[in-house]
Amino acid sequence: MTLSIATGEKITLFMACALTALAAWPISRLRNDVPVLAVGWPARPSPLLLKFLIGSALWAAAVGAFNPFTNVFFVHYLGVPITQLGNFFSFAQLVQAAAVLLMPFLLRRAGLISGVMAAQLATACALALLALGHRIWHEEVFYCAFLGGQHMCDPALQSLLMDRVDPAERSSAAAMYFLAISIAQAASATASGAAFERFSYPPVLTGIATATVAAAFGFRILCSTGQNRNKSTKLSFRI
Repeated sequence: MTLSIATGEKITLFMACALTALAAWPISRLRNDVPVLAVGWPARPSPLLLKFLIGSALWAAAVGAFNPFTNVFFVHYLGVPITQLGNFFSFAQLVQAAAVLLMPFLLRRAGLISGVMAAQLATACALALLALGHRIWHEEVFYCAFLGGQHMCDPALQSLLMDRVDPAERSSAAAMYFLAISIAQAASATASGAAFERFSYPPVLTGIATATVAAAFGFRILCSTGQNRNKSTKLSFRI
């Protein structure tokens, strides 16, 4: 019996819903015995937090310009079969996990700011190679490198954010951080979608790679001052 593509997609969605419900059950049983402090929204972000939010928004806009279109890129532009695509993305998730685990070693050697910039530049290089690739397996390798570099930055950015704000301000700072990157990614996805339709993938990916390099240097310039109150950026990252 051969299933249609629509039936297969429905089965996949139902399985995803079941797994999500299964994951919600143990989370609902967790208890927090520590009283939560009532923290209000700050009237004005500190200069350090504002620079961090701007730098993070630039980075999120750069990488978020391609993330929503990866499936379209592989299926419609490269012609990768859907079954092969599923196996590839499963492998890409393993690469992502390995990259996150390797990030603390990089940060201990280079520090938070330099380590984040190194991962950002590696992400930009992978994206540039993705734009220049011609064979499917080349593109898959470059995309894994792009995904790994991108996700290496995420825990380091959140660690840097928590390192820069007082404990009483961390809740509101995290909310502003996710708000800033969500708005930036939404705007960049809209612009890149129109650009992909008009100019195709290689030239737009090259432009996104260039924007990613600019975002990396912009983040470094904005966040290089006042790195840590305790001057311990090389050891502040934890998993």
